[in-house]
Amino acid sequence: CLRVAVKDHTNYIAGDVFVFNQKEEKTPSQRSAIEKKWTLTTASSEGRELLVLKTRELAADLQGKGKADQAIEALIDCIKIIPDHAVIYYEMIRIFLELKRFSEAWEVVASMPDYAKDALKGLEYAGYVKEGLGLDDDAEGYVDHMISLDADYAPALNLKGVLAYKKSEEDQAADYFKKAINSDPGFGEASTNLGVVHWH
Repeated sequence: CLRVAVKDHTNYIAGDVFVFNQKEEKTPSQRSAIEKKWTLTTASSEGRELLVLKTRELAADLQGKGKADQAIEALIDCIKIIPDHAVIYYEMIRIFLELKRFSEAWEVVASMPDYAKDALKGLEYAGYVKEGLGLDDDAEGYVDHMISLDADYAPALNLKGVLAYKKSEEDQAADYFKKAINSDPGFGEASTNLGVVHWH
């Protein structure tokens, strides 16, 4: 269902579902109504959301096949059509972070619309990019900003832990990682980082 997909949910079909196709001729007016409903363009909000969804799926598929540069190109092409959609910028930054291409990631952060930069996710990515660039004081500033907006935001607590660990403040780092895990048990990075602290 497209309406479910564009709301960032996942469609599932049970294996024992039977789809009955009643062979009934559609009148021209019925066909027109159906075509109008399901023909989406970027002029509509649903069409834009669908383009973003399909582009993210394509980028993830390309990245999974080791074609990260093509994934980035697909995201850039989407930005050319929809330059104000934060999710596409976030997806591009995520890929650059995974590739440790921090300078390019920062270029994307700098080019985002202001509302995307000021959102928690935008601040999160900016903080992680600054940490990757070795600009830990700047990263700390982003962490403090995030925590001022949401004291339990797991990515901020995790980054606070990373920064503490880099200063050899291992007990503090472990505390922040534990707080991140308690805030969001599904945030795996904090669990991994906590394991690294205990390993050393």
